[in-house]
Amino acid sequence: MTAPSSLALTLDADLAERLAKAAETSGFAPADIALRALRHHLEGVTAYGRVIDDLAQIKTGLADLAGAVGEALAEPEPGAVDSICRYKPGKA
Repeated sequence: MTAPSSLALTLDADLAERLAKAAETSGFAPADIALRALRHHLEGVTAYGRVIDDLAQIKTGLADLAGAVGEALAEPEPGAVDSICRYKPGKA
């Protein structure tokens, strides 16, 4: 997918007024302010997305670990220990 070289935005009246005031105050062109804001917001969104992906992987890993621990600590089925135990109880 190629990156767009231009983008048209429709702003509500309040946001358009705030952009105009910011441009007047800062001396930057409204398009430059919008691009800076978009760039800053995209960095935050992508960083947030990475954090969420990492958390999902951690949660999956913890669930897998909890399942493995649960299986390891579960009571064996009857006869399972006798089939793997090398020492057999002596006859009384």
